[in-house]
Amino acid sequence: TDEWKVELCGTQGSHYIWHQPITAFHSNNTILRSAWRCGSVMVWGCFAASGPGRLAIIEGNMNSALYQKILKENVRSSVCDVKLKLGSAAR
Repeated sequence: TDEWKVELCGTQGSHYIWHQPITAFHSNNTILRSAWRCGSVMVWGCFAASGPGRLAIIEGNMNSALYQKILKENVRSSVCDVKLKLGSAAR
């Protein structure tokens, strides 16, 4: 199982562009940025060699109680969906 954050409007990190010193502000060397933030969504999912399991959208901040709830609601059914025997993933 794993969880990951998906940025809805691309990466929020740094961008690097190679350009000649006098062309820094040419239109093909600039990146259009929105004044507003699109946000992100946190997703939990699981997978096995036999296929993907379920996905869960995580609303709010992840904490121990929420993570345990997601596992309780999704792991067993995902194991059945991908036709694994319970306990075989831990070996």
